[in-house]
Amino acid sequence: MFFRLSAYLDRQLNESNWLFKIFLYSILASVFLTYLGNFWYINQYFQEFLAIIKGGSASHETWQFHWDTQIWKSAHLFIPANFDPKSHEAKIAFRFTIPLLLLLCNQKIWLVYLIQIALGLYAYYMFLKLVSQITQERKIAFFFAMGVSTLYFINSLHLELLALGDSFAYSFLILGLYFSTKRYLSAVFLLAALLTDERSLIGCAMGIILKYFIDENQFWDYVKTSITAISIYLVIRFLIYKKYGLITPAGGIEYAIFIENLNHGLLIIYNAFKSYYIFYFFPIAIIVNKKTILYTLFAIAFILSSFLVWDVTRSISFSFWGLLIGLHFMVQHIKNKSLIYGILVACMISAMLNVTIIFP
Repeated sequence: MFFRLSAYLDRQLNESNWLFKIFLYSILASVFLTYLGNFWYINQYFQEFLAIIKGGSASHETWQFHWDTQIWKSAHLFIPANFDPKSHEAKIAFRFTIPLLLLLCNQKIWLVYLIQIALGLYAYYMFLKLVSQITQERKIAFFFAMGVSTLYFINSLHLELLALGDSFAYSFLILGLYFSTKRYLSAVFLLAALLTDERSLIGCAMGIILKYFIDENQFWDYVKTSITAISIYLVIRFLIYKKYGLITPAGGIEYAIFIENLNHGLLIIYNAFKSYYIFYFFPIAIIVNKKTILYTLFAIAFILSSFLVWDVTRSISFSFWGLLIGLHFMVQHIKNKSLIYGILVACMISAMLNVTIIFP
């Protein structure tokens, strides 16, 4: 049966616009399987969101509070807010994407959400182009794309309704790497990611490592672009801090949280990339040179540091480039393509059966 499916896909993907077909299939798979596996929860989830859009009150104050906080910040961009240092709201002092969009959209939440979807779809299409460049094999690209479409860093483009900004950050990181040959445009996207969530620093670092593996000719140019974006971001933070006194409190980043997360470590780690950790850790399993040692040390350090906060799934998802790094090594080191197909099908099915909404 598998070989019949493989032959059918080969015929389909050899037709024109095969990448666009993969894109559509992946998005349909993501939406359908997410809602199928979480129907009752999703139903309530969107009811809360629609209540906020219509100007009503959500049944749980967290919903209303997140959006009210962003709306307040859009009208007071540089005024320090008095929030619990451990709260999520206290951490958004330098996160400007959603407040600026609300300001430009005249506080229309539904319009910001449509922009989120449009940007996310475009970024995901660019992500699939990167996948196809790495694999040079259409069936591998198809299976990989179908599976990752159910992971949180892709799911967030239509399921992130709490004004967290995750989808914007992931999308800007993807576009920053895809347009790496256009250095100014790339720097703008990376800066936008950093101004969405400071954890994009991890995404920038992981993007540099990916570039080192897949395109050494452009590696140093991308390093310079990334450093430029990060430097501008740090200067902006410093100037805003000096002039307006905005800070990001360290509350909520604690050793006690690390220990609590460590008690459920395997489940928490699994939640971000599901069975696709086979790719994430593949270079670690075949350490053969300084490149893979570098990646191994960085990946382990990042995952452990993510345990310092409660929203581990969101944090680890900023390292999604690790999936493409693993895919690159798998294509390079496994010559039997049928084995790769088998791994991809297994990962795809496993990932689809257990869908993450937002938090573990």
